[in-house]
Amino acid sequence: MNKLIVLCISFAITVVNCDLCSFCKCYDSEDVLNIYCTGASRNRTIELDNIVWPTGKKIVAHFNHLGLTFMPKLTGDANVIGLNFDNNAISMFTPEPLQFFKNLERFSLASNELKQIPKDFIRTQLQLRHLNLSHNALEDIDTTMLGYIQQLQTLDLSHNRFHKISTELLLALPHVEVLNLEGNLIFDIEDLAGDSGDSDEDTRGLSIKELNLSKNNFAVITAKTFADFDKLEHLDISRNKIGNINQRAFRKMTNLRWLDVSENIIEDLHLHLPESVEIFHARANRLKMWPLTKLPEAITEIHVGNNRLTELFTLTDTMSALTFLNASDNLIEYLPDHVALPQMTTLDLSFNQLTSVPQGMSIRTPAMEILILDHNPIETILFVDHITVASLSINNMPNIRAIDAKAFSAVRGRIPRENRTCVTISIARCPLLHEIHEQAFQGVDLCKLDLSGNNLTKIPENLTDWSKLVDGIDLQDNPWDCTCSSQWMLDRILNLLYKNPKHQHFLTDFRCASPESFAGQRMVRYYKRRLAFCHASEYMTIKPSQDAPVEAGFSISMKQGSSPVPIIIGASIFILLSLVAAGFFMAREERRRLRRNRERRLFSDIQ
Repeated sequence: MNKLIVLCISFAITVVNCDLCSFCKCYDSEDVLNIYCTGASRNRTIELDNIVWPTGKKIVAHFNHLGLTFMPKLTGDANVIGLNFDNNAISMFTPEPLQFFKNLERFSLASNELKQIPKDFIRTQLQLRHLNLSHNALEDIDTTMLGYIQQLQTLDLSHNRFHKISTELLLALPHVEVLNLEGNLIFDIEDLAGDSGDSDEDTRGLSIKELNLSKNNFAVITAKTFADFDKLEHLDISRNKIGNINQRAFRKMTNLRWLDVSENIIEDLHLHLPESVEIFHARANRLKMWPLTKLPEAITEIHVGNNRLTELFTLTDTMSALTFLNASDNLIEYLPDHVALPQMTTLDLSFNQLTSVPQGMSIRTPAMEILILDHNPIETILFVDHITVASLSINNMPNIRAIDAKAFSAVRGRIPRENRTCVTISIARCPLLHEIHEQAFQGVDLCKLDLSGNNLTKIPENLTDWSKLVDGIDLQDNPWDCTCSSQWMLDRILNLLYKNPKHQHFLTDFRCASPESFAGQRMVRYYKRRLAFCHASEYMTIKPSQDAPVEAGFSISMKQGSSPVPIIIGASIFILLSLVAAGFFMAREERRRLRRNRERRLFSDIQ
């Protein structure tokens, strides 16, 4: 008989009738008692078919990482509503191990070594609603067993070895709403109608609303593949080997709200989606054309990044309730002006082929909050038309060399602050950017400015009102020229960052690149050192190691041609005087010691 290893008493005996909470961890959660018997306790044993269950509350019990290979008929209890035997090595069962758990709602055997579920695993009616058999080696499941758990709502068969979804399996799941078959070898779904051509009677009982078929072997999706799943709301067929999807494959699924066809090998896609679809994923395929023949009325999110798209939308699309569009990593050259997107809040056009900043967005996308234009071949940044955003990202631009006057003057902020609305602008990691005009941000109320990782050596002091950048200033990883013209950066920017603990991380790589005496040094080392960049050649220059604080040490730099003789003479005189003073002090202390010794001997003789 297989034994469950537990700790009940302090010496080696086999425990038979012992309250689980005396050797397993028990936690109260409202009206449920959670019991955790894990492999951490292997000193004592308890017989699984002779468990004494705690009383008074509903129970969810976990028996994990115990190395179990066999499941006997467990001691039942009406209070047990959940049993979890995940992460063992179970491959065999006694008939009907769950027979005495009349109120069991959840049962999990995930991550074991199951190759089959025998017919006699369940032979009496159970109230089971959630069954998890994932991460095993199942190739099929006996539908006779499923006939005894008619109340089943979720079935997890993910990461097994199923090759198809059989008609028998589907018909055995009349009330299942969530079916997870991710990570199998499935390439086909059998048609419930068979050869009769009439599936109305069969599909009346099919209640599946969420179907996960990700990471399987589907190659083609036909018009009939999901014809029997008319109640589906959530469908995931991502990460298969799909090269072709019939344009009407989902059209009759009038309840569908979420569809994911990402990470396949689809080149041409012209889907007729039902008006109910809210979220559509088609990223990481090989799409060359816009994949939807028409934008569904309910659509709010579209993810088509990492494809080969050259255009967005179709000519028949004029208005949409779309709020989020990720079209990054494509070949898009412009943003079409015939589609109104009044509810759009996030637009990602990074890693495309835009050669200029999109214009007219205040009219087409008046609710915009986040605009991402990273890594496009734009050479000149200029917002001509007004645009209101919370965050504007223009990072990794390979062709930008300079930012001209009034480049961002049409940008307005959307982030609420005290008596104002401001914007976060990031122009980082542009390898050729070396110059910013003093009027580049004229009229722009900035919350935060990120200019890190560029090729800037100087920036104008009056570029913006630095004190209003309450969310931070990032100037790190630039080759700053720490001469007198940059002294204001120490006095103003460094002071602002240093005084705010939340912004001190912006000082980590805020370093000088020139002149040579400052090269590689962090600017924070010169915090509060008056005119450190203006008189470096005339006064003491602090030269600590790169990772030590300013006060850790320094060397004295002298002007070229000055003689060290006066310093040597002065140091010698100081050392000599110190030695003479030390000698006088030691002689005086020795005389005092001798006098005290004589007095003690005289007092002793008198006594």
